[in-house]
Amino acid sequence: MKSILLPILTLLLFTNIAMSQDSYSPSELQSFVDIYMEAKNNKSIASFDKITIDKLAESGVSYARYREIFQAKLSGSEIVLNDNEKAFFDELQVLEKKYNGERKTQLKERCKTGSINYNSYVEIRDKYKNDIKFQKSLKKYFDKYINGEK
Repeated sequence: MKSILLPILTLLLFTNIAMSQDSYSPSELQSFVDIYMEAKNNKSIASFDKITIDKLAESGVSYARYREIFQAKLSGSEIVLNDNEKAFFDELQVLEKKYNGERKTQLKERCKTGSINYNSYVEIRDKYKNDIKFQKSLKKYFDKYINGEK
């Protein structure tokens, strides 16, 4: 019996150690919070919603029609677009790709100046968005950011 339990306990111990390898240093976590909050508060690039509203006004597509098309796309319904509407949505797709590229570039640059690499930032961000326990563990880092104790 002991000869069976010992390998199982050893395996469990090493599994727990391996699972905790995705822990991050306090400086990485503080850098994540600093960069995350700065990105949320960054006004240097207009939000994509503002870009959409500005393009909507330029395009001649009414807000009501935009909402109708958007809701149809969300529900998977088929909707017929006129040439102007099609051009508007095509331009919006191009602008969204450009916007997302600029945001990613800014984020990578900020990671370079912080003490975290971009891939670690993305891992932490994904974990932060999906794990409530992890969110709670970052409270002290958010408190430091809010209180200006970076």
